[in-house]
Amino acid sequence: MPHPRECSLGILPYDTVMWHEIWTASLHLIYFSTLSFSTHV
Repeated sequence: MPHPRECSLGILPYDTVMWHEIWTASLHLIYFSTLSFSTHV
């Protein structure tokens, strides 16, 4: 079974659900990193 990253890159145009999950996870990472950066500053 391939890794999720390889799978998403391979069938990106077709698997919109996987792309949506990756996009949401990326937004959450950016959001929380911004929060932690703001609190430390």
